[in-house]
Amino acid sequence: MQYLSLLIASLGFLLIHFVSATNLREMVIKKWGQNVWMMLFSILSLVFFVWMVAEYMSGGRIEDLWAVPRWWLWLNAVLMFVGLGFIVLGNMPDKEARLGKGIFAITRHPTNWGVALFAFAHMISNPNVEAQLFWGSILGTGVIGSYLLDRRKLKTGGKRWVDAGENSSWVPFWAMIKGRTTLVAEDFKLLPVVVAVTVFFVAMIIHVAFFGTYILPL
Repeated sequence: MQYLSLLIASLGFLLIHFVSATNLREMVIKKWGQNVWMMLFSILSLVFFVWMVAEYMSGGRIEDLWAVPRWWLWLNAVLMFVGLGFIVLGNMPDKEARLGKGIFAITRHPTNWGVALFAFAHMISNPNVEAQLFWGSILGTGVIGSYLLDRRKLKTGGKRWVDAGENSSWVPFWAMIKGRTTLVAEDFKLLPVVVAVTVFFVAMIIHVAFFGTYILPL
């Protein structure tokens, strides 16, 4: 019972993102408009997320699920760097950014996959029940939620998504493996890359300040 509140909050956060890919979303938009749907979705997502954070931060930690090996700490740092890089590069304003180019050559949803990598790294690094519920919900939202979003965008995403299936992929690197696109260094501008690296080092400082541990196992 001690995990029940966190479980409900985590499931609520996960399910509200699944709802956005169902007919219920279309029904709400058709009846009340896009703005009403976005308001409801944003409020419910925020409520469940704040509830999750409150329960996670207040819960005890019984780290008895598995032992974290030393080598994982280095892999964890790599996953954190890549995840944060995906998030930053996927959200940097760029009028020339298009699917199949730059970070979008790797995946159509870099932000979602970045969040998923971030969550997965935390799940392995924190072998307790609370972490599995909290970060597992975020991981599920990043992966399954982005898949459902991808299906919807391919159908109704507009001009940007017309050729998405031919020049990009939902699964990272899959379009490159299939030869549908290539990763070109010139597609990555210097400023977004510098920002991504800076964010990683700032995250390390914040991690030490709040949690007392470094992302890098030094």
